[in-house]
Parts: sequence; C-alpha cells; structure tokens
Amino acid sequence: TKALQEQSVAGADGAKKVSLVAATKVVPGDQVVWQTTARNSCASPAANVVINQAVPEHMVLVADSATGADTRIQYSLDGKSFVALADLAVTEANGTKRPARAEDVRHVRWVLNGSIGANQSISVRYSARLR
Repeated sequence: TKALQEQSVAGADGAKKVSLVAATKVVPGDQVVWQTTARNSCASPAANVVINQAVPEHMVLVADSATGADTRIQYSLDGKSFVALADLAVTEANGTKRPARAEDVRHVRWVLNGSIGANQSISVRYSARLR
C-alpha cells in the first residue's frame, strides 16, 4: 500500500497536469490517496480476490473516492461486516439509526469480479483526509 498525494505541475505547453507522488508531509486537512496493488505471481489466474483496507486512525474517507476496475466496493464500520455504503447504518447513542456517511466508514473492501491473470496485478485506491 502506498500513501500518495496529488501534485500539480505545469507542462511544457503551460497546461497543468496532476500526478500522484509519495506523501512525505501531511497536515490536517490534507488529502491522501491510499493505493494498494495486488499481484498474482502464480502461473495461473487468481480468482475470488478480496482486498481489505482500514481507513487510518485520524483520517476520514473522502466520499465517492474508492475506485478499482472490475470490482465491487463495500464498506464497514467495524472491519467485520461489509456492505454497499447505501446499506450501511450507524446506531446513534439514543438507539436510533441513520444512514452511514463517508466519515463513518473505517474499512473499505474491493471484491474482484473476475480474476487476476498469471503474473498480472490490479490496483485499487481510496482517498482520505487527515482530521
């Protein structure tokens, strides 16, 4: 897993280009892109691939930032039960339930719909903001 930040650089034509660079210094309010790469080093395809990532303490998930080609993305409050964000609920102190928001999420899961080919890799990512 890599911690990355967006960096804007002016190209030769003057147009700004955004690239991801290693996150070296993060201050409250900064956004970090967490990128995980899964590699299949076997000679045959790997099926039933699941990648779980905890949202680091002191960070909050950025809404709609989780991505991964050909994956089903699920979320969790506790790292045990994973569902679509729309199906996730938070129980308030008074016992009432409300729909979960991105800042409530503590874990993200990507379930690969297909397989990872032999000697191939996939990358998934999400963004989180330092509190």
